Amino acid sequence: FLAVGAAAATAAAGAFLLTKRIADQGDRMIKHAQQLGLQVEQYQKLDFAMKISGTSIEEQTGALNSFQKVARDATSGTGTAAEAFALFGVTLKNNDGTMKSNNQLLLDMAEGYKNTPDGIEKSSAAMDIFGESGGKMHQFLKLGKTGIAALGIEAKALGGIMSEKAAKQSEEFKDAL
Repeated sequence: FLAVGAAAATAAAGAFLLTKRIADQGDRMIKHAQQLGLQVEQYQKLDFAMKISGTSIEEQTGALNSFQKVARDATSGTGTAAEAFALFGVTLKNNDGTMKSNNQLLLDMAEGYKNTPDGIEKSSAAMDIFGESGGKMHQFLKLGKTGIAALGIEAKALGGIMSEKAAKQSEEFKDAL
């Protein structure tokens, strides 16, 4: 009976550690998604597409933070940032005048980037928008909106997407420990 009890205790400890590891991942993910102005599902889909492209959303945090700041600054319609977005054909606001979501802006940016001929002006504009990491975003951005969306669908089909609800529960579980 002692061996059975030890095995049960080991199994329970293993189950707890697995649950904690998943909760840690969900907690980190929801906090990082919020920092980047993304929903958890969008965050994971973008991360999957970035990983296929040779980078990750964590590696590109600086670039994505720069993207948010530059997009906000460019809404005035003047300066280098506004010119860079214009080069890629990206409008920053919806038809009703509200600012587009970070996810929509990033997808629009990828589409514009894909459709812009290669050259120094394209590279320079990407760096104006994403900072020094602009070059590292090249493979991801050249997927365009459709390519990124297709990879997001693939990530979901592979079961690699945690729901917003599950991520929130992970955050609550982690906070309760």
